[in-house]
Amino acid sequence: MQRALGCAAQHFTYSSITGAFMGETGRYDAFETILEVLRAMLDHPGTPPEDLAKVDADFKRFMNCGANEMEGPPVEAFPETGLCTHSEFEDPSPKCYLCLRGSTPSHGVPGGAICCHPNSTHRTDLSQCPRPWE
Repeated sequence: MQRALGCAAQHFTYSSITGAFMGETGRYDAFETILEVLRAMLDHPGTPPEDLAKVDADFKRFMNCGANEMEGPPVEAFPETGLCTHSEFEDPSPKCYLCLRGSTPSHGVPGGAICCHPNSTHRTDLSQCPRPWE
């Protein structure tokens, strides 16, 4: 049940834009979830949304955060190259406040937290923003 809750929470946060809150990479965040739902709907026109996981194994795996079943084994550990974090419990990860402030205090980094690494060039070249799950 805790694994299912952690997975569901990822689908509701825009962590690739705002930064990690629970050690996630952004692979299953709200933005990626929207894209995956749209892909599944395009691949299976006319299928009711509640049935997409029944007809599309990739969609089901995505919605289960990489597992074949929600109560299945946990997915692989998050890679070291994950997002910056807002958590005070994740010491090795860079803190989001170090790089999420853009050119002004009210505008974040273009591309969001996925492009936010203090020691990288991603802040100036959005084409180089990492996608650690690919």
